[in-house]
Amino acid sequence: MTLAFDCTAFQPESSRGGVSLYMQEVLHGMARRGLALPVGIDRRLDPEVRERCTALGVRWETTELRGVLWRDKVGRRLAANGYTALWYPTQFTAWWPPLPAVSTLHDFAGLRSPPRAGWRARAYMNISLRTMIRQSDRLIAISESTAADLRKYFPACAGKMVVARHGMPTDVREASPGLLQSKADRSGMPYRYLFLDGANDRKRLDLCLAALNRSGWGGRELRITGNPEGVAQRIGSPDRAGITLLGRLSRSDLLKEICEADIVLYVSDFEGFGFPILEALPLETTVVIFPGEAEMEIGGDHVVVARERDADSLAAALRDAEDRCRDRAWREAIRAHALRFEWDESVAIHQRIFTELSELRKGMKS
Repeated sequence: MTLAFDCTAFQPESSRGGVSLYMQEVLHGMARRGLALPVGIDRRLDPEVRERCTALGVRWETTELRGVLWRDKVGRRLAANGYTALWYPTQFTAWWPPLPAVSTLHDFAGLRSPPRAGWRARAYMNISLRTMIRQSDRLIAISESTAADLRKYFPACAGKMVVARHGMPTDVREASPGLLQSKADRSGMPYRYLFLDGANDRKRLDLCLAALNRSGWGGRELRITGNPEGVAQRIGSPDRAGITLLGRLSRSDLLKEICEADIVLYVSDFEGFGFPILEALPLETTVVIFPGEAEMEIGGDHVVVARERDADSLAAALRDAEDRCRDRAWREAIRAHALRFEWDESVAIHQRIFTELSELRKGMKS
């Protein structure tokens, strides 16, 4: 089996998100099992992601082909050079060579929340995604929630789909014991909230601010990650005492912020991943969510859920979270819940699909 995986869709500003993390974890699991790793096809991959994948043993084939038909040329070159299958981990298809292909499906945000999707996202979801789903030989959904959406929007393609639910990020599992040893005892201190990716329109920072205003700040801290210019555009000048714009954080700094927070605000119009939940819970940090399928699938009874997607319901959820977040039994329970999420089954599913595609290629050649 000679497998290639396409990284051409990764952009530097987005490649540190859930899509990239899922891909890296699958590769890490394959390397840990001693399996042959796919070759990366890279035109514009974020250097940090490339470095991490290279450390696992990934080899790269960087294309410099240009022009209108460069995608077709790359695909045909791969087929001629003995590749047997292709994996598109980015939910984006750059080219369609004469090779069997599997695509990873992360979410259907552009279809689920079209008013908040820009015209580029809507065009992608309505053209590229539909083409990718129909032309893929196999589809891997990262959650039961995403699988349900595939059955809803593309029922004719559901038969070629399997679900490979993501686990806890490996770096969180490895770092959590040390981070927990240094986690500050915040008893008697004002509550500290952390809002993730505040520049993203899909994340409801506006409702979080409204909920905190309803509750009265009372010395509470709100720390917001994400592009500070984008965050400032959404909330205006953060002149209120207690609001801190953290900007884009390195992975290690992000985990430290999550660990030091009392409560992570993961409230969004729609999500496909539950990675932030599995980053916060093992660090004994309480998570507040809206009632979304993917978030509930991961968090279950171990997250605090706002009843409705409005400021009043969110304010009530914040009060509930504050009642729980410093309770030792609750913190131990949410950590134990998160530790159950392993990658072994997902990696095994990927390997099985990759092998099936290689066998399919042999049949095509014969």
